[in-house]
Amino acid sequence: FAIPLLFLVDRNIVATLKSIRLRGPRLYDESFRWWTELFDGGACVLNPLLYAYEGQTRRTPTIEEFRTAYCEGAEELRYAFPKAKIIAYQQLHYEAAFAQLEALKERGRREVQFLIEAIPLVLNRVSRRREKAVQDQILSLAGTLGVVRGAPVVVALLSVLYEPVAGGMSIGRRLIKPATGFTAEDAYNAVSDLRHIELAAASQAVFGDQSFALCTNDQG
Repeated sequence: FAIPLLFLVDRNIVATLKSIRLRGPRLYDESFRWWTELFDGGACVLNPLLYAYEGQTRRTPTIEEFRTAYCEGAEELRYAFPKAKIIAYQQLHYEAAFAQLEALKERGRREVQFLIEAIPLVLNRVSRRREKAVQDQILSLAGTLGVVRGAPVVVALLSVLYEPVAGGMSIGRRLIKPATGFTAEDAYNAVSDLRHIELAAASQAVFGDQSFALCTNDQG
């Protein structure tokens, strides 16, 4: 298969690399190292933008937090993959990237609130005869909170609703991870993960073969 040249690296990749550096590899890290061997040759370009976007506090970061996180992510990637090219930002790049994050802040706030209120509807598997009624509740809630019905967060939640009753975990459940005591921080993390997927899809549509790929350790 074709290997993309540009990767946007998310928080769990950087966290795993840091853990390996500080404590050494554990058993499950071997498969992770095997997967990332393609970076060791130096042909790939890595950008820790998603690491910085997500923030360390599971909320929208300030511009200073964003800049600090970007630098930390870049340093961790340089240590792990000394032959790879790591994108270096100047002040104007930080400001432009952060402006994009700020532009999505209100949408993200609505989507976080949507998840917080909607999770109880799908926390337990819904019987087939109740699915339509619960779907209507979900879509009504999205409309009330100003969340577009076709937004990835709504589609993911409907994936949870319509997963097999007898067993099997939907992609939506793996991404959102609904649980008792689901918090605003959990919702923010889920919205961030979905935003990364949306960003990658938009890149593919706009740039085609020159688009970037997500570099993530998520198993959803």
